Order: sequence, then C-alpha cells, then structure tokens
Amino acid sequence: MSIVDSSRLAAGRVGVGFSDPCVGLYNGTGAPGSHTNGMRLARGGSVSFNISTADDSVFYADDVAAETDTDKFSGGSMTLVVDGLHAKAERFINGESEPEEVPVGEENIPLTRTGRTASAPDVGFGFIRVYQSKGTMMFVPVILPKVKFRQTAPDGETQTERKNYQTTSLTADIMRIDDDSNDWKWMGADYSTRDEARAVLHRLLAVPQEAANG
Repeated sequence: MSIVDSSRLAAGRVGVGFSDPCVGLYNGTGAPGSHTNGMRLARGGSVSFNISTADDSVFYADDVAAETDTDKFSGGSMTLVVDGLHAKAERFINGESEPEEVPVGEENIPLTRTGRTASAPDVGFGFIRVYQSKGTMMFVPVILPKVKFRQTAPDGETQTERKNYQTTSLTADIMRIDDDSNDWKWMGADYSTRDEARAVLHRLLAVPQEAANG
C-alpha cells in the first residue's frame, strides 16, 4: 500500500471529504480484528462529534501543582448524516429481527416489528476522512471501535414541485473498548488512494469484499 510522504507536504492539511460509513458488530473486548458481520451503512453526507473529557485531577506538593491528569476521554456522541438506510442496515443498528410473515386476512404480509425485544447492539463504526495538503490528497480510515446507535425513526417530508432530497440523521454514543487499552478511536495511515483506505477500513470492520462498491 502507498502511504503519503509527509515530508513533501505543507505544515498542515485541510479536510476536503468524508465517505464510506461502515459498521461491524462489536465482539469480545473490541480489539482490532474482533469485529464481525460488517457492512456499508449508507452513502455518507457528514459526521460530527461531541467529546467529553474528565475533570482535571491535580496533585499539589511543595505549594505547587506537582502532577496532573488532564483531558482524558470520558464519553461522547456523534451525529451522522447519510442519504438513507436500506432496511437491512437499519435493522442491524437498531437490533431488530428479520421480517416475519404476518397473516392478515388471506395474505401474509412481511413486517419488521420493533418492540421490547429490539435492543441496539454495540458496533464499530468507521469512515474515510479525506485531506489535501500542497495539492496532495490523503485518504485516512477512521474507526470508532465501540458505539451504540440510538433508535431510528422514519422522518419524512412531502414532495413538492421540485424534488426535495431528504437525508437521514443518526446519533450514536461513543464508548471505550473493553480490553486493557480502553481505546475509543483508531486512525489509519495517510493513504494515497481511497481504495487503499477503504481496504483497511473494511478489514478492520469485517466488511465483505462484495460490499466494496455497495
């Protein structure tokens, strides 16, 4: 894989894109390689984060602040905007069962029923963040290894004379994984192409190869 040579870049980089939101089922301690049943979630519009940190813990000695433990991640949430979820992806993040055939009169109607048994699973969430520096593009896989999406709802607006493209906004809570590292975020390398970053993202979240262009 081709990793961008940072020595040839400007002092900073500017964000220019976001794509490929994916999820994978959280298992065990959440260590790299433990996620399963991954899938492309939808087509990405935007993502934003609200991160909380613990209060400073300061140890005083000899009349001065001698030791500090500051700015440690304590939790957070994210807001994800996508074009819209297919039924399979929506069932996955909501923890809903597969559709069942419900007899109504003389017909069986397939229904996805959301009730007491629906419980959103812990999942890993990842995406590709795109940057540019001195004309060079960089594609970075970003993974939040343990999140839980809040229940979705079928919001909508009526169509008018001009087509109104309606997106879906999702909210998820961000947590630390359960191994000794207690990671909450993984950042991949700066890859030269989107395909290379996507391959890493899919490998970490166990997204099958056939979903690469889904």
